[in-house]
Amino acid sequence: MKWIVDSGRLKAVEIKAGKTINSYFFKGLTYFHKLVSDVTLKFVYIGNAFQQRSACTTYPMQQINSIIA
Repeated sequence: MKWIVDSGRLKAVEIKAGKTINSYFFKGLTYFHKLVSDVTLKFVYIGNAFQQRSACTTYPMQQINSIIA
């Protein structure tokens, strides 16, 4: 997991090498959110679909520069 401060807001970014999203992938982000409630959660994976999940927002690897830049 990588933490980024952007315009005074904390972002937690988890990157996984899977093409298919598994709910287990969000375990670290969910735990971190319990510790720090004022955080934006982002998940990056090898797949190709943007998805809004209840745990966080998921991004395809092709969009990683827009997340961590």
